[in-house]
Amino acid sequence: MSEPSAYLPDSSYGEILAELEKDPVLHRIARIVDEADVVQEVTLEATAPGLNLICRGIRLISPDDWVALERGRLIYDALYAQLAVE
Repeated sequence: MSEPSAYLPDSSYGEILAELEKDPVLHRIARIVDEADVVQEVTLEATAPGLNLICRGIRLISPDDWVALERGRLIYDALYAQLAVE
């Protein structure tokens, strides 16, 4: 796998995903994560601001990074499940 590049406009998650997966739901999650991470004047993915808010809240209520990761995994699993049925 190539190293994530600072010169490419995609997020590192998106770059890794492009090399490893062909799942359209994961690609949509990559777009949502990218929008949640970057302040934009136009929101294309309506779920991005909510995901950002939830992830910030998880960091606030978690005693350490490991707990935050486990809680975040549940959020991303639920996001995947919902997007898969849309």
